[in-house]
Amino acid sequence: MAWLKWEQGRQGGGYRKLKLFQILRRMDGYVIDYPVGFSLPTHKDPTPRGRHYRLNIVLSGEGDFYSERSIIDTKRIKLFRPDINNHGVKTITKRRRVLSFGLVI
Repeated sequence: MAWLKWEQGRQGGGYRKLKLFQILRRMDGYVIDYPVGFSLPTHKDPTPRGRHYRLNIVLSGEGDFYSERSIIDTKRIKLFRPDINNHGVKTITKRRRVLSFGLVI
């Protein structure tokens, strides 16, 4: 994936992601753009080693992210473990942009 170039999301469905940085496959940052009507079925994101943490900060738009268990769960900020908790996105009703940071420790 190229740096600072919009790419299609790996889960399909029309969302895009813009990589801001990646450090040794341990830490990353993206802007994620979800179009109106997008939804993402419940899933987990397994990691080959370590514990995966992800912090999502909603910048704009409307729609619901859900996780069966979150460390922080407010309207605009979500901190969760995507490797062990089912999570997804309910239908987006207004184009949504999210700043997403991941860390594997």
